Amino acid sequence: MNLINSSIEAIDSIKRNQKPLIIDLKFWSNGIAQFDTFTSVSPEQIGKYLSYSDTIIEKLIKGKTFRNLKKSEEYRDIDYYYQNNKFHFYNTKEPDEIWSQEEERYVINKTYGEDILVVDNILEIFGSFNDGHFVLINDSVFFYVHQLMDKVGGPFKIDNISGRWKPIHKYYHEYSPINRFILFIDNYNNTQKSIFFPDSNLVISNYDSLENEFINSIFKTEIPKQKDLISSKKLYLILTILLLSIILNFWLLKKK
Repeated sequence: MNLINSSIEAIDSIKRNQKPLIIDLKFWSNGIAQFDTFTSVSPEQIGKYLSYSDTIIEKLIKGKTFRNLKKSEEYRDIDYYYQNNKFHFYNTKEPDEIWSQEEERYVINKTYGEDILVVDNILEIFGSFNDGHFVLINDSVFFYVHQLMDKVGGPFKIDNISGRWKPIHKYYHEYSPINRFILFIDNYNNTQKSIFFPDSNLVISNYDSLENEFINSIFKTEIPKQKDLISSKKLYLILTILLLSIILNFWLLKKK
């Protein structure tokens, strides 16, 4: 906003002082570098515009700007507002009424409408009314907002992902034998499959690789090499942890 505001006020000066600037090296042709350029003022001047202070903009930043035109009152709707350079997700769970002995009447649960997650950046949001929502703050780190919109898990990190430019391809939410999400992520045109267990806060990043290794180990008849033995031990260790996690979740569900 500072940049836009400064540009409007200094439009004549900007027009007079624009020069071609190199923004990216595209490719080489016959030994000559071909650059992407655009016409602008110097980066130093842009930096001054960005640091420019304006009372109107400061007032806007300090105020609440909701994702929708106004605060959401829909049951289990994902929503947030922007304030002081941060994104605030708030509880949209249908307010519970509890009996107050002092007032001798039912009163609204005070957590309704309160912030449940505050982040500096939002890259992507996906999910649904029934599944809950994933809030990604960069290409590989996410928070999970539970179905009832009153609590958040995370942050969780998906390993071996860097600089992806496409959104999550798709996901499957499977409830049996245990609650889990399978995420399909485009990682530079290679689809990586990860699995997330929301009840135990467990993420397995390279789930597709583990599946392939396990299947190959079943049908492999030759004597394994030392390197293969180490890899198999890691695989069985991860699968053992996964099995223990499933057993633990069954025990917790039964206890509830």
